[in-house]
Amino acid sequence: MDTSFSDSSAESEKDNANRVKKRKKTGRLSEVMKKIRATSNELGSDCLFNRQNEYLGGLITIQPVVQRRSRKDPNEANFNDSSYSYRLRSYVDGALQDIVICYKAFLSIHGISNRRVQTIKKKLLISGVVGTDNRGKHSNRPHKLSDDTKTKVFDFIKSLKGRKSHYSPKDSEKLYLPEELNIKKLHTFYNDKHPANIVGYTTFRDIFEQKFNISFGYPRKDTCSVCDVYKAEIKLIENQIATCVDNDTKNSLNKTLKKKSVEHELHQRKGDKFYELKRRYRRVAKKTPDLEAIVMDYQRNLPIPNITTNDVYYRRQLNFISFNVHVLSDESSILYTYDETVARKGADDVCSMLEHYFSKILDPKVKQLIIFCDSCAGQNKNYTIIRFFHYMICKKKRFDSIKMVFPIRGHSYLECDRDMGKINSKSYAELPDDWRNIFLQSRQKPTPFNVIDCAIEVEFKTWTDYFSDLYPTRCPIPTRPIRVLLIEESKSRFIYHKSMYNGPYLSAVITRPTNKRKLKNKNTTLRPLYDGPLPIKKSKLKDLLHLKQFLTNQDAQKFYDALKSDEADGDEDIVEYADNTPIDENEDQ
Repeated sequence: MDTSFSDSSAESEKDNANRVKKRKKTGRLSEVMKKIRATSNELGSDCLFNRQNEYLGGLITIQPVVQRRSRKDPNEANFNDSSYSYRLRSYVDGALQDIVICYKAFLSIHGISNRRVQTIKKKLLISGVVGTDNRGKHSNRPHKLSDDTKTKVFDFIKSLKGRKSHYSPKDSEKLYLPEELNIKKLHTFYNDKHPANIVGYTTFRDIFEQKFNISFGYPRKDTCSVCDVYKAEIKLIENQIATCVDNDTKNSLNKTLKKKSVEHELHQRKGDKFYELKRRYRRVAKKTPDLEAIVMDYQRNLPIPNITTNDVYYRRQLNFISFNVHVLSDESSILYTYDETVARKGADDVCSMLEHYFSKILDPKVKQLIIFCDSCAGQNKNYTIIRFFHYMICKKKRFDSIKMVFPIRGHSYLECDRDMGKINSKSYAELPDDWRNIFLQSRQKPTPFNVIDCAIEVEFKTWTDYFSDLYPTRCPIPTRPIRVLLIEESKSRFIYHKSMYNGPYLSAVITRPTNKRKLKNKNTTLRPLYDGPLPIKKSKLKDLLHLKQFLTNQDAQKFYDALKSDEADGDEDIVEYADNTPIDENEDQ
């Protein structure tokens, strides 16, 4: 009989029995749980621990052992040195008496642990008194951080020069260090600077995170030009005051400085008011079913193909465009995506995507809409958009009212910018669908991005031409100074606007006169905005066909081969090899 199988099985079982189960590595989980337990407990009043022990010790009586019942040899048996009796002090018939009780009752009635009673008994047996509690009062902590070292760590971190957040709606004390730094590097810098007061990384990290409000990565970009001018002027005046000797000149400079400071503060308060309105309508939208508040904006264009070869630094790429509608009530985000061969970024394109959002995505119960967007004249703040919203209210009867709120220039940090920050713009992408898949995976909470392919789901229409026969040709109000725009169904002939966030509205007539007039263009129907795929410049197509040779996806090869160029764009010739790879005839081979 072959026993090799049974022998190997027995050997493997033996190995498994002798194998020690590895402890699960939890990293810093234990430290986190320790902090949670520490912060979840509230410090109460002094429990008078020593007085409690004295009271418990007075209820314990040490007695000699009366009888021993050893089940082992007397030389091996471990006999108790003494026995104990336990009492309960209580009033009986109006008099305070001690009642003898068992050990379990003693523990249960007083709500104490076995270990605490054993400690009291041990002290009574040795010294006859309970003594004081010495926990946490010892001084043998060799690794305790000295006050001098702790001061040096604090001074080192305070010496770091960071920036404050530009987009914070309120004054924030949080500082931002360059993104190339991290806590590990700072810890190394500290130990190199103070070799006599070296601290561990965990200690340094705890001080950095718990005692300071510092983060990494400068959030400052696209700063407000008005704020920058005020800061430069104020700094210049302060320098002049510091070097001025004449008192009259100095008084004049001080008045100018005060005036500039007040103007700068007023400008910043206007910017803060925009964020305050946004927060207010966010709260209202969460509680009101028929009201919704949204933020809309175009995202940064992304390149296609976005590949690793260094040729992309010298070649033009296709633009991948995304239009973001961020819902403030539930933080959901809809991304309308397309490349530059599908549509452009004009007012008609924005109206077409908003029409899709209003009809396909937005809850039909919503009758009041609040829109926050920047003041880009070609996209959001123009006569076509105003007429489109009036058309949706008074012609289509989709809403009862629409309010648009525009920020102060330079203070237009919106939720759309935060959504864009979640997308890794360095991701590898050969096709527009690759970017769409990256968008879908970029956010999970509270909900993933709702990514829409405009080439399939959105029909771009000629809204500007269509409105030319329904509304006056020219906008009745100047759009540049508008801060708040309101359109209501109850007053359909008017649009209401104001150049400040507070104060009364001004009105203007937007509808045509009541007398019948001949239609100028006779645009009675909405026509498609584009007849087909948009051509791109011949020079850009040449670069795209060159980059095609680095792509591994066959669908990507077909996509770039199908692109069309604008025949009117120059007279450059695209020369291709047999493998359809375009090259420049003057390039070194």
